Amino acid sequence: MTRLALLAALVALVAVAPADAAISARIAAKPSPAVVGAKTTLSVRVTTGAAQTVPKVLYLKLVSPAGAALRVRLTRGGGSLWRTSFVFLNKGNWRLRVVAGAGGSPKPGSVLGASRLVVR
Repeated sequence: MTRLALLAALVALVAVAPADAAISARIAAKPSPAVVGAKTTLSVRVTTGAAQTVPKVLYLKLVSPAGAALRVRLTRGGGSLWRTSFVFLNKGNWRLRVVAGAGGSPKPGSVLGASRLVVR
């Protein structure tokens, strides 16, 4: 095979590869900022690339300012929206991560998105 034919085959292979194969999640809280002792609705909007599918199960991993971690299962609200409710018992900067569960393209345990939330 000549160099030109090899280069043409390589260009054709790259051209059919999906351009956007990523999956990501955006986290929002209502009310924002969250208030200690009040119910807070946490919603997650998931966007996928051409080669990805949304997992059947998503979790929200919450890490308190003291470092204690817990996992809350998200429920699908339709389309790409997932939700859960949570009552924060400590004020400060909480870390939130969306974690893939079973099913879909990303491996279970994969972090799809992360955010910080100020609780007052």
